[in-house]
Amino acid sequence: MFNPLCLATLPVLLCQATYLDPSLLQQKPLMHGLPSDTLSDVTVLPLTLNKHLHYTFSSPTNNPTPLSRLQNSAAVHATHHEHSRISIAIPLDAAHTGTISFSSPTSSAVQDTTATHMTWIPQNPWDVDMHDIPLLDAGVRKGGMVSMSVETAVLDFSTAFITLPAGLWDVVVLATQPVLKPSWGQERGQEVMSVECEARRRFPDLVLVMEDESEIVVGPKQYVLQRGDECVLLVKKAEEGDEERVGLGWAIARGREVVFDWGEGRIGLGAFEG
Repeated sequence: MFNPLCLATLPVLLCQATYLDPSLLQQKPLMHGLPSDTLSDVTVLPLTLNKHLHYTFSSPTNNPTPLSRLQNSAAVHATHHEHSRISIAIPLDAAHTGTISFSSPTSSAVQDTTATHMTWIPQNPWDVDMHDIPLLDAGVRKGGMVSMSVETAVLDFSTAFITLPAGLWDVVVLATQPVLKPSWGQERGQEVMSVECEARRRFPDLVLVMEDESEIVVGPKQYVLQRGDECVLLVKKAEEGDEERVGLGWAIARGREVVFDWGEGRIGLGAFEG
């Protein structure tokens, strides 16, 4: 559980930057460096961010389709891109367009490459959604780490935001000093907090410790989104009664490849590149 004594030592804990798990730095994006004959039937679509902080892509009818639909097996089938693997790339620069790649790798070379270059998280075969990431702990780290036990993380690309239990949210607020930003085009009920863009280099990492004790690290380049000279904090406090899990919006995918492998029933997370 969260240790309140850690708040008193926060200035010391936040004095030195901590970077990615070195083992993750060796990972590479899924499709980079592969020969052209190792992939078949690859469809690449642009991924566009709207003013409400939602990513969409074009459907066969040319209507914007929410990114989150790719997490549901029935919705994926309805896109008419009937491929077993979906790769999502969201850039750090919000002015740039992201991409979605629908593919059906057929060679053993691709299978070997993805096994090496991705962290794979098996999913419940009876669940129609790709969203479950089992965890042991979640924490905020800058030199030292303030952490607490959590049951799971839920991947939810219908939102940009990472939601944290109250104790960890308080630490993030202390470290980032956010203020409400009404000028952003948020939807009703969606509060958007801004932070100083120049202060990002001093912000801590968010650390998710998985059941095998490997880490998913989300840095300030990912959870702070800049548009022009304004920066929004893509982190929120969890709703009351939802304190035992972490919500992971598409902020976790910024600068990191995410793969929904429907053929194997697993989620793949690449290394952060930024």
